[in-house]
Amino acid sequence: MHSVRSNNRYELKFLLPLKDFTWLIKDIQYFVEDDPHAEKGNAYKVSSLYFDSRELTLFYEKLDGLRFRRKLRMRTYGLHPQDGFLEIKQRLDQTIQKRRLKRPLGELLSFASQPAPLFHLDSVYAEAYSLIKTYDLRPIVVVAYDRHAFVAKNEPGLRITFDQNIRYNTRCLNLPLSIENSRFFVSPTMGVLEVKCNHFIPTWLLTRLNQLEVAQDRISKYCFSINTAVFSGTKF
Repeated sequence: MHSVRSNNRYELKFLLPLKDFTWLIKDIQYFVEDDPHAEKGNAYKVSSLYFDSRELTLFYEKLDGLRFRRKLRMRTYGLHPQDGFLEIKQRLDQTIQKRRLKRPLGELLSFASQPAPLFHLDSVYAEAYSLIKTYDLRPIVVVAYDRHAFVAKNEPGLRITFDQNIRYNTRCLNLPLSIENSRFFVSPTMGVLEVKCNHFIPTWLLTRLNQLEVAQDRISKYCFSINTAVFSGTKF
């Protein structure tokens, strides 16, 4: 067992209608292929349990655009996962780095409800425990969506994802989040397009994004869900 550390990457996000994404993928199909981790031709479900303090410290760090900030979450893939991932996502200026640890889902949920200094298991546990104690973090919301994922054939490190059917729950903090036990906070006709790259967006993709006349957005699914649930008065 060991944690995985990602390289520093750039991450660009766009709020996009489903019809525009359908056009985009069809138009760039020569350059991309299905992500090898996804079921061919199909979206896969992602559920994430986010942590924050009672004062929403991490939420406001994002809104304030702090140069250096971290986010703690647990994530599962699919409808009936046996395992999950403990993740620490870190931003420094425009670059993103993620540290993650795969563990049995039951163990992760136990850690979420009763954090323990499991330093002997992995450094990600140690860092997560430190964050929890420093900021007085606790599970606060589950966000789930269906993800379509693609990788570029000849551009190492370039990944394109589109997340739709984006839902949340602030009361039932279980993983994975069921459709019946969640509420939309982004219209089902819209989704979040993410482009992740090591260095730059290639011309073939940049040209098509410009054709869509879509502006880069600082959208955060976590912040969007909290804004909907807490500040719009629609806790669910």
